[in-house]
Amino acid sequence: MKLRLILFTLALTMILSASSLLEITKTEANKFEITLDHETHENYGCKYPITYEFNVDNLDSSFFATKSSSVRQTVENITVRNRNEIFNAVDALRLDIENNRIYLSVGFTEYSDYLKIEFPENYNITFDKISKYYDNRDAIVTCSFDDAQGWKKDISMQTGRVFQQHKVWISMAFITDGIGQNEANQYQEVINDGYIEIAAHSRSHPSAAPYGEKLVSEISGNKQDLVDYFNMPDLFRKSGKEYVYTWIAPNGYRDDVIDSLLAEEYFLLNRLYSGSFNGISEWKNDLKFFAPFGMTGEMGNTSWASTATTDTVELKNRFDNAYATEGVYHFMMHPQSIDWNERYGHQHLEYISGRDDVWYVALGHLYLYELLANVDYQVTSIDFADENLPKSFSLSQNYPNPFNPTTTIQFSIPNQVKVELNIYDIMGRKVNSLVSSNYSAGNYNVVWDGTNDNGMMVSSGIYFYQVKAGNQIAVKKMSFLK
Repeated sequence: MKLRLILFTLALTMILSASSLLEITKTEANKFEITLDHETHENYGCKYPITYEFNVDNLDSSFFATKSSSVRQTVENITVRNRNEIFNAVDALRLDIENNRIYLSVGFTEYSDYLKIEFPENYNITFDKISKYYDNRDAIVTCSFDDAQGWKKDISMQTGRVFQQHKVWISMAFITDGIGQNEANQYQEVINDGYIEIAAHSRSHPSAAPYGEKLVSEISGNKQDLVDYFNMPDLFRKSGKEYVYTWIAPNGYRDDVIDSLLAEEYFLLNRLYSGSFNGISEWKNDLKFFAPFGMTGEMGNTSWASTATTDTVELKNRFDNAYATEGVYHFMMHPQSIDWNERYGHQHLEYISGRDDVWYVALGHLYLYELLANVDYQVTSIDFADENLPKSFSLSQNYPNPFNPTTTIQFSIPNQVKVELNIYDIMGRKVNSLVSSNYSAGNYNVVWDGTNDNGMMVSSGIYFYQVKAGNQIAVKKMSFLK
């Protein structure tokens, strides 16, 4: 049973919109609802936590937060973490007591577009913004690894292991014509231990764009191969769907046709082969896709590419420059040029890892976060006067009616009271209990999706919806058509 409750008139409402992708509503004192656009949820999964910043008067160490994703789901406590734990990609509550500020990181669940967040009642809490760089870190570190395939699996898997040891994410881009299920199974053993994003790199690594008749095979076919061969990590899957966010352009070539197909396949980004880029690419609203971009530089044997280096001083300077400018340090590697028997790679990872002010993130998750947090987002605060609140209890006719599969039920209450909303069949048997909670004065919408309490679709026919608000009761009739 899918239920979305929207409070559209109350004493204070705050709505955040990122191209209409996210809405944050303060429903009552210290309770917030976060709603994600359903299509975006389906297309991208959106399990990676987004961090919301709140100001809290007189914050102390006893502060806590809970979340739930539907009225029936068990309420979960959010783990309180310290900055020096270097946590990423997890639900977390970080308390900045000195500045009376909290950072709440929460991701969406598989089955609901809705999150309910509750804080203790004895604090004055106001929402501020979605945090930059996970929870306001100073810089970003991410890495991509081109040309992962069957014949280079040993060095590729060794690379994954080294990055896991340092807890630094790496986006491993696969050429699937050079890999079969047996090789994929060997890679899977490494992938299961974390810090690896499965990225796309074409089927045959074509030499130049455009790819001609092979366009769909190289892009769509490559993505499907990855979905077929691998079990994606949890943060890259939702309800049976598996997501590939990152496209690594073979030889760095691209054109508008390639980018258009990438957008249709719900890739978020196209990483090119060019150096000295320390930023985040801009969103292209016409394509619903981030503009293609390059990387900071390559680590590896200098004979492979002009941007590559094994010089630890040069590598350090590249990182320091990105770090000093609060940018993105995105370095990349090829299996043909990296050698873990030499010390330069280990030394560089030791230098850049383990910093509590750096966000270590996979490329795909970086741009998924950017999509939800920073695309045309604005905060609006609307202060409704008391005369805009309802003066009496009322229940409106559902709309649409007849309906299939969802309908909206609207009711109004003039003061705080316990509200119950139940659905009955024509024989008077209760079919579904949608609401049973206390609500402040206001106008409310409840969406019913035509399921019963067991989550099964009900039969076509006449149903009644009853709202009980304190000692007042109202009933109306509606029709469900399959």
